[in-house]
Amino acid sequence: MSRATITTMTTAAMMIQVKGVKSMPPVNQIPPVAAHRLPGLRCPSMTIAFPDVPLAGHTVTRVLWVVALAAVVILVLAQPRPRRIRTAVGTVAVSAALTATGLAVFLWGFHVPASQISPSVVVADWHPRRGLPRYGTVTTLDPANTASGFQARPASVYLPPAWYSDPRPQLPVLVLMPGIPGSPDQWFSQGAATQAADAWQLSHHGLAPVIITVDGSGGEWIDPLCTDSPRAKVRTYLTRDVPGWLVDRFGVTPDRSKWTIGGLSYGGTCSLQTILNAPDAYGSFLDFSGERTPNNGVDHESTVRDFFDGSEDAFRRQNPEDLLRSRPERFRSVAGRFVAGADDHDAVNDLRLLDGLAVGAGMDVSYTEVPGGHDFETWRTAVAQSLPFVAQRGGIG
Repeated sequence: MSRATITTMTTAAMMIQVKGVKSMPPVNQIPPVAAHRLPGLRCPSMTIAFPDVPLAGHTVTRVLWVVALAAVVILVLAQPRPRRIRTAVGTVAVSAALTATGLAVFLWGFHVPASQISPSVVVADWHPRRGLPRYGTVTTLDPANTASGFQARPASVYLPPAWYSDPRPQLPVLVLMPGIPGSPDQWFSQGAATQAADAWQLSHHGLAPVIITVDGSGGEWIDPLCTDSPRAKVRTYLTRDVPGWLVDRFGVTPDRSKWTIGGLSYGGTCSLQTILNAPDAYGSFLDFSGERTPNNGVDHESTVRDFFDGSEDAFRRQNPEDLLRSRPERFRSVAGRFVAGADDHDAVNDLRLLDGLAVGAGMDVSYTEVPGGHDFETWRTAVAQSLPFVAQRGGIG
């Protein structure tokens, strides 16, 4: 969203006010865009509410241009009409133009670091305030990929009520990934992550982790093996791009020891693989129904050939099982949870083995079986039962 766009929309609103309406209704009578309480544009006498839309991208800009220009067209067409009709149409035009202008300013603001929009404080110094939303909100955005160049699908972000306070607490983060096939938004549409987070924050003064569901594969059926390879730099995306973008845009805690990475199936495998290869990037992990070792779904030989330049040594240097056996001292500050569906026999066997190795490495881990198979019955239960652990590790438990 450029400043030129905002200026044009503002000018349109002013033109309508001068030419079409001699007396406009009070601002507080202009209807909000939606009932969702996303961050508002706060002025001395009004607050504009905003819907669950992508906060960055050309689609929203085009929509706002259409709204603003439509307001001007409505006014022009109304000019020959009787005064009463012209005034009524002009009032509608003013509402549309001001709404578009408010949205434009708001969306442009999301290109500004959160630290420049609202001050933040560590959670220990934050106090609940009145007037916060009762529930958290979910929106869709495109995280930066500056370091990795990884072509990820859009991410979904849950913001708890406390995020909307001023000053804003520096909240911990839970990064969740889907499986293959799968998409990031499944954690909210099928995994009930919103309900789990809201259940927590309702009894903790609006505090909950910021939850972002990200793409760790690049497509529904793509398997980049959650590593940096000639095919894609997934690890760089997960350990540098996503965290840096979250701190910059949402003012979350920069203390990565309070961050958790997790996922289901491929996402679970990827979470353990990521934290063991970059233990400074996250403090905790959630491995739901993951596999014992990264693989391309074909065979070990082609996995090594296609992703590790044919080098078994290179594979072992990144394989979680080998890392836990050979370098346990690196992971003693890491904590995690392994969860498998009781009917998912492959996951049960793989995660029991990995849990034993993690315990032997001195990590704070647990293994749990819940009713279900390799499905969302398991993963809904897993994320709901794991959220207190994530919050406690993030300093809000």
